[in-house]
Amino acid sequence: MSALTRYDADRSAPTVREAVRDALVRAALPAVLLFGVVLGLGLVLTGPLHGVPSERALSQALADGRTPLMNTLTRYGSLTGSTGVIAVCTLLAVLLLWWATREWWSAVVPAIAVLLELAVFLSASLIVGRPRPDVPHLDQAPPTSSYPSGHTGASTALWLSLALLAQRIRTVWVRVLVTVLCALVPFAVAYSRMYRGMHSATDVAAGFLNGAVCAALAYGYLRRDTARTVRVDDAPDRTTSGHGRFTPDLTPPAPGSPALTSPTPVLAPAAGPAPLRTGRHAAPPASALPESAPPVAVSDAGVPRAGEGVDPVRRQAHRHEDQQHPTEG
Repeated sequence: MSALTRYDADRSAPTVREAVRDALVRAALPAVLLFGVVLGLGLVLTGPLHGVPSERALSQALADGRTPLMNTLTRYGSLTGSTGVIAVCTLLAVLLLWWATREWWSAVVPAIAVLLELAVFLSASLIVGRPRPDVPHLDQAPPTSSYPSGHTGASTALWLSLALLAQRIRTVWVRVLVTVLCALVPFAVAYSRMYRGMHSATDVAAGFLNGAVCAALAYGYLRRDTARTVRVDDAPDRTTSGHGRFTPDLTPPAPGSPALTSPTPVLAPAAGPAPLRTGRHAAPPASALPESAPPVAVSDAGVPRAGEGVDPVRRQAHRHEDQQHPTEG
């Protein structure tokens, strides 16, 4: 059972209390460890390393190569990861998922991912306090510091969680298309932020890490019993062969395959001639008579002859009379 289909394997509705408990234990607590990792990396970058020389050169190269077209494109890319756009997109995603699936516990996954990312980002940014790259800025700098990238982290948390939920789409090409589009958005936001001089390469890398882990934690926040139920749609459908969905397959086995035995005896007509009938009443078939019983002689009218097929005492009496009065020829 793949983890990507966990919400299809167990579609039982949890209580609000169960969902909140699982969110705290399985998402919020691991996010504390994530905050420690992001914070530690930021303190190392601003402390012993004093930044990475190669990323300063990259920021300068992007600033020197700016063009009017890219300025316009990256403006929209940067806007995609802004706080207002992320908030509106998250709300719309939750409502759309709730309407499409009727499952509020899976529809809230994007909201949980964005909230976790926001908590880690604000805490780490406040403590690290890294300055932004020393190049001309094309956007107005928010009050937060450069590390980690909040635009990149928020867009990664939102769109990656949607990419995970998109694995429930049944049509293959639609599922692949939605997954690819959702995965490309964070990269476009990250490049736009670097191009416009708002973040260094390590800032957006930390944003990717923060958003991706938060999306994974949010997707797995609810305990699901993957062995509990089996999807009806995954059951073998034999309607195309003329049988019902839950009827046994009557197709004969292929040559060389082991023969299948029925769990119950199959009622079939006995081999041999059809049972005799006298009037409207059927006589028992020959296979049903005892082995010691003699065969019954039948006349042309289908009626047993006199003295034949009766009990042994009467048959012996008839034989005795025949011996005493032989038939004259």
